[in-house]
Amino acid sequence: MKDAWQHKLSSMSIKKGAKLRLLQKLIPDLGALRCLEIGAETGVLADYLCRTKGGEWHAACLESRWLGPSRELLGEDVVMLESDSLPWPDASFDFILLSRPEHISDDMAVFRECRRILRPEGGLLVLTPANGRGLPLNMLKEKLGLTMDRYGHNRSGYTLQELQKIMISCGFTPMRRGSYSRLFTEAIELMVNAAYIHIKGSEGYNDYRPSNRESLDSEGGMVLLYKAVLPLLRFISAFDLLLSGTPGYVVYMEGIKE
Repeated sequence: MKDAWQHKLSSMSIKKGAKLRLLQKLIPDLGALRCLEIGAETGVLADYLCRTKGGEWHAACLESRWLGPSRELLGEDVVMLESDSLPWPDASFDFILLSRPEHISDDMAVFRECRRILRPEGGLLVLTPANGRGLPLNMLKEKLGLTMDRYGHNRSGYTLQELQKIMISCGFTPMRRGSYSRLFTEAIELMVNAAYIHIKGSEGYNDYRPSNRESLDSEGGMVLLYKAVLPLLRFISAFDLLLSGTPGYVVYMEGIKE
């Protein structure tokens, strides 16, 4: 499945590459553990973790448009969340990756549900956009047309302090935390997304990238142009290494069910 269109699209995203490297570092071998990704889009994250870390992976989509692409990679173990209640019995999973809580209207309800469906001492890993001071590109997004409505966000993101408070109040012990996607990587992602919507003239919600095989194939010229400059963009992104002491534009936090 490495040649699936979902993986081809993911391989062209510098920010997605940074996310996969982070998951590779944070998540141990999962063996036969039962795992769940909440917030699946194309299914790439769960598929990647299943292939590299093991585990029996299930997924939940927050939008119906991602159900088909996720099932193409993961099979029928993908559900569409219709509410803030999770459709699994208590203590169903050993590990949960909550990758897009900013899209959920009642995020606290879902954090509590995550605790309910985790087994004792089960792990939760949260990935979400960063909010707060020291992130100038967040203000630039709105001016470039990348509004919260376009991204489908209910909130702009979280600070690590906010995530810690939520974790504790919902019955988790916060563990490792940090951030990634610093200034150069985030700037590249922002400019690529802005260029896409302006070139395409797209105005719809979440219409800032290809979202299926047909839309990816139909943009062959744009894809070839992007691939031509991708080595340069990756070189520029590497300058984030010089900014290791600055906040990243995506935060993560691990929690253990108390």
